[in-house]
Amino acid sequence: MLAQDSVLYSDGGGKVRAALNPVYGAQRIARFMIGVERKNPDRQIFIGQVNGEPALLFARDGRDDVLVIDMSGGAIQRILQVSNPD
Repeated sequence: MLAQDSVLYSDGGGKVRAALNPVYGAQRIARFMIGVERKNPDRQIFIGQVNGEPALLFARDGRDDVLVIDMSGGAIQRILQVSNPD
């Protein structure tokens, strides 16, 4: 589902771990997301929308993270991840 030239931007608000630089390319994004999931195997995942875009909400230990998916041409072009406990 990821376009080969897709990009992931991650923001931890200076309070939680996040990628310091954008992650470029389908393979790198997939590896990054697998690594994040391995560190958080017991989190709950909900599907929804944020600002009219498809989104996932990850909930674990009282913290919610939002991942917004920007689609174009049937593929994921951009992922915006906000992981801030506030």
